[in-house]
Amino acid sequence: MWKLSISTCGYAPDCTIEDYLPRIMIRVFDKQLRVLHLHDNFGMITPVHPDQHLFPGTGTIDFSNVFSTLKEINFCGTINLEPGRLERLPVNIRDAAITGGALIARAYIGDIC
Repeated sequence: MWKLSISTCGYAPDCTIEDYLPRIMIRVFDKQLRVLHLHDNFGMITPVHPDQHLFPGTGTIDFSNVFSTLKEINFCGTINLEPGRLERLPVNIRDAAITGGALIARAYIGDIC
């Protein structure tokens, strides 16, 4: 038997585009937040700085603040890290980029849960 479960998925990068901080979104959702999608960007979407879907830590979002706020609310949900635009990288360095991205993620995540 299936059990329907509805929860909130936060999309932190859009907070910077809409000109408010991801930590505010995290605190507003608090215990309702079950999934958090993360990627980095350079802020406002304009022709000069589109939402680039960069790997966390490679743009301007303050991820140390994001993860400290997750610790404050005792977040133990799912974090979906977007790897960025790997298709733009030469094939011979994609594996290194993924490995480096995983190291960045581990450094930010630390001991949240």
